[in-house]
Amino acid sequence: MLTVISGCFFYFGIGEQNSVGHLTILFLPILISSCVAAIAMGRWGALAMIAAYVLASLFFVLYMQSRHLIDWAPHFSFSSDIWQPFEGVWIRSWLFWALNERYSAVIAVAIILIYVALYALFLEPYLGDAARYFRASPGNVLVRREIRKQAVNMLDGLHKWGTYDRIVVVAHSLGTVVAYDMLRAYFSRVNNLLPEPAKLDPEFSLVDRLGKTPEATMDEEAYRRAGREIIKKIATCTVNSKNPSSHKSPTWLVTDFVTLGSPLTHAHYLMCDGKTEADLVTDFDRRVRQREFPTCPPRRQDDDGLLSFTNPDTKKKEFHHAALFGITRWTNLFFPRSQLFWGDAIGGPLKDIWGRYVKDVEVSTCEPPQPAFFTHTSYWKINGRLARKAPQIIALRKAVDLEDKLA
Repeated sequence: MLTVISGCFFYFGIGEQNSVGHLTILFLPILISSCVAAIAMGRWGALAMIAAYVLASLFFVLYMQSRHLIDWAPHFSFSSDIWQPFEGVWIRSWLFWALNERYSAVIAVAIILIYVALYALFLEPYLGDAARYFRASPGNVLVRREIRKQAVNMLDGLHKWGTYDRIVVVAHSLGTVVAYDMLRAYFSRVNNLLPEPAKLDPEFSLVDRLGKTPEATMDEEAYRRAGREIIKKIATCTVNSKNPSSHKSPTWLVTDFVTLGSPLTHAHYLMCDGKTEADLVTDFDRRVRQREFPTCPPRRQDDDGLLSFTNPDTKKKEFHHAALFGITRWTNLFFPRSQLFWGDAIGGPLKDIWGRYVKDVEVSTCEPPQPAFFTHTSYWKINGRLARKAPQIIALRKAVDLEDKLA
């Protein structure tokens, strides 16, 4: 509605020497500003903008009166035809942010600079890092490869150590992007060396057949329980085996991937190529089909299973290289964004992009839940009023599940 009114003012009022032109001079800037605030921060942002304008105009008029720029009539009445104190304000267009008010440009520039400062302080260091990580410049490619190499080597060392039969990967912000890269790279290295599927049944077959027939269905909790059981059986065949040599054989023990404030919610824009949103979505789907981007659940191809394919050389079933989130549980914690800087503008839900079995969990720093200012770095915050009993800490502990009691 505000956009339509602004358009009408602009079309019919600019350059006109009549009442519409006068109204345009007075109110077009605030209408455009309210439209921008509504787009960026929603209904409450627009209302806050209008309230700020009303208060600012009131103080502006009082300031001008104190400087004796407004002639107050010695006697006036509310019943008179003209309200004398503000006659000069209206005729001369002395309203805050009017087009012909010289202070308006200064205020507008100040607001833009404040916004840029807030963006540079709160958004750019986090979302900008993720964008730079995926930028395909020569320097970035080399650095990204080195980061991924070190992460994969660390994960490989944990698997070969022989001490652990369960690994939980918890990552925040840009770390979730690096961790996702690490997991898909390492799994593609070991997928064809994992125990044969027959040793992982019946859970392997239940997940593998998922969606192949109308009867092959599974809810989120059952899917997560099946994945956990598969990894237990992988551990039984490898690190928990009585054969010491199996301790150093390639295996997969990552039971959980927990993401906090993940920029992967903006995956279409950060990880894909295209000039329009439709192009970006198409490119993302293409990469998922080609198994470059593993999803949860994995994308089925042709006659393959959800987890497996038939090796043409051995004629046996093996894990395909994008099956990791068919057995590894993915839990995503995020603060819902309210307006621009309340909540978490960097992280967000992942289920609609990365698959229906990603477990999205909305969190808050207080009880009852309500938006707080810039919570992107508050996922592990324990110095508030609730300390370790804060809702986001409880949700994080539940997602990590060190006692291994949950599905």
